[in-house]
Amino acid sequence: MRVLLAVLLIALSVLEAGLLLRPSAEPSPRPRVTLDAERVFVPFEPSSAARRRPTVAVRIDGHGPFSFLVDTGAAGHGRIDLRLALRLELERIGTARLGDGTGRRVDASVVRIEMLSTRGARFVGAQLAVMDLERNGVDGILGFGLFDALGLTLDGPAGGVWLARDGGVDSGSALEVRGGVPWVELAIGGRHKSALIDSGAAVGVLLPPTWRDPRRSIDGAAFILRTAGRALDARRTTLRDGVRLGGVQLDGPSTAWVRGLDRPVIGWQVLRHLRVMFPPDRRAVTIRPAR
Repeated sequence: MRVLLAVLLIALSVLEAGLLLRPSAEPSPRPRVTLDAERVFVPFEPSSAARRRPTVAVRIDGHGPFSFLVDTGAAGHGRIDLRLALRLELERIGTARLGDGTGRRVDASVVRIEMLSTRGARFVGAQLAVMDLERNGVDGILGFGLFDALGLTLDGPAGGVWLARDGGVDSGSALEVRGGVPWVELAIGGRHKSALIDSGAAVGVLLPPTWRDPRRSIDGAAFILRTAGRALDARRTTLRDGVRLGGVQLDGPSTAWVRGLDRPVIGWQVLRHLRVMFPPDRRAVTIRPAR
């Protein structure tokens, strides 16, 4: 009971902070992975389309299935909802120092999952941070770090994720894994900068206002972008020349300028039309449009 109470209190402190949390640079031990074949396909849940984000069915220590978001914008192994952690009486093994990218830090409880499984794949010893995810509408999050030992392909057109023991790419663009998440070159006009590949974000392309060029964009309505308890001023825009992501030209993606944003973000409303392939060594990424 004391362990569960400690989980509850720390997770509630995370909720009150209302932050979009990212783990510190300290990595968790890599879980042991078993695949049913050299290459397996994990389908997205039918409800993924309505949620506008990619979710898969997951079992935890034989319980479930539960709905987990595949989130390349989340570092580490992932997150689990506070209520589910309490219901399964998961053992707290420590805390993780999490931050929101603005220098603020909070502590979150970490639980160890003996067996996390999805179709065709099993992960032994995954460590998940406990958070309140009710507002996100999911039971948990599978972070980018969970797949460290695997080739990972986000296949939006096929409606699922491919996992493989190897996944070498014949050609690709430079990939940087910074802060435990993937960054790829984005080009707009004459500007080139690394963009976060964030499959967990139900958005298209988010850009800092400093990138705005009235000659290359047609601005639309203003709106409030709400994420993890924060409200950000944003304005929809249409880019005359489109954007290039990892060498692939994207014409007419849903785009917005977001005040306070310091780096571009590519979300699921763009990624769902692409095949994004990360090899195990994470040195390059291949991005291909749907055929």
